[in-house]
Amino acid sequence: MVKHLQQKRSEHIIIMVWDGMRPDLMSCDNTPNLLKFAQNGVTFADNHSCFPTLTRLNSASISTSAYPTTHGLMGNNILATELNPYHGISTGDYHNLVAFNQVTNHQLLTTNSIAHIVAKSGGTVATATSCSTGAAFLL
Repeated sequence: MVKHLQQKRSEHIIIMVWDGMRPDLMSCDNTPNLLKFAQNGVTFADNHSCFPTLTRLNSASISTSAYPTTHGLMGNNILATELNPYHGISTGDYHNLVAFNQVTNHQLLTTNSIAHIVAKSGGTVATATSCSTGAAFLL
């Protein structure tokens, strides 16, 4: 008897976040490869940012599928008196976010992100950015 083994299919998901990118700028001339990705995948043509319309806050909303009142990040700067008793710290710097997570027992985001769920399931997550390291960390 021959058993047919079903080969596990590797799945790759690409989530692209273009902060401030107008959809009409995506074309064969300007962004041919990205246009091909969009045509062969899923696009959210009627996507709207959360309020307040801040980069890292919206990164957290995309990665958690939650509004700021649920995921807990309320701005591009956060108060962390354990790290700086005089000024808020920027969420644009990955190192600040890691330090914040350490002093608050991982309370930067108060709900799970896509990356957290994928990693917990044994998957791998990679992010790349032309923006800040903090925005990439929040995705």
